[in-house]
Amino acid sequence: MANIATVATLAVVRPGVPRGRVTGRGLLRVMTRYFGQSYCVSPWRFDDYPRRCIYTQHGEKWSATGVDAAWQRYGTFLGAIWVRWYDEGGDHDRLFRYGAGGYDKSDWCRYAFDTVRLTGETAPPEDGGLRWRPVVPGVWEERSGGTYLAGNDRCDLLLDHPTHPSRTTPVRGHMQGRETLYWKTDMPPAVAQPEPFVLSRATGVEFLWRGRATRVYRRRGDRWWAWCLDDWDNCADPGWLADRTVQDRLG
Repeated sequence: MANIATVATLAVVRPGVPRGRVTGRGLLRVMTRYFGQSYCVSPWRFDDYPRRCIYTQHGEKWSATGVDAAWQRYGTFLGAIWVRWYDEGGDHDRLFRYGAGGYDKSDWCRYAFDTVRLTGETAPPEDGGLRWRPVVPGVWEERSGGTYLAGNDRCDLLLDHPTHPSRTTPVRGHMQGRETLYWKTDMPPAVAQPEPFVLSRATGVEFLWRGRATRVYRRRGDRWWAWCLDDWDNCADPGWLADRTVQDRLG
């Protein structure tokens, strides 16, 4: 089985294009094999006509190549197609913009959080400038934000583990190592510092963006499981944010 790519797209419709000229269903039929049969990832679509945005999710082999076919078919109606995708053989999501000039440079996609919520019987240490405040008994929050790297895998081949819902489809949790949560390479240093305490004393950790859980860790027995639930709302790539600002101004 080839590596499965989870592909999330956001197509920006040009101002003045009539409703229905380009749809999520149409984009998926072009980007997927056999007119809509996604490769091992549950297909999903949402047409946000008031904001001229069309969202889709599907699966492909190896990488996000279907966007080229989508542009050839619908490019005259679109300003750009933004693509976030994850290769299950890799570690983190990548992001690129596809427009009239073809593929722009692909880069690692960073995601924003504004709150960390920790669950356990013992209060976490205030190390590295973190200031935890109690919310309810056994739950503490830290309100300083930042960004991290993540791999948002929506592959549904194996559904034998407990799942956590995302905005698009239930996703498998990923079992972590016994002595690490893999925070050192993709978390801000101050947030990564309490990892030993979390592993030894906590039972759960959630990263949130404007009240929505974006990354979740749960202890199950003697192992930790992780769920990545990032989406376009907490995508923190500078190019993406700049493009969305311009689109919002155009209305």
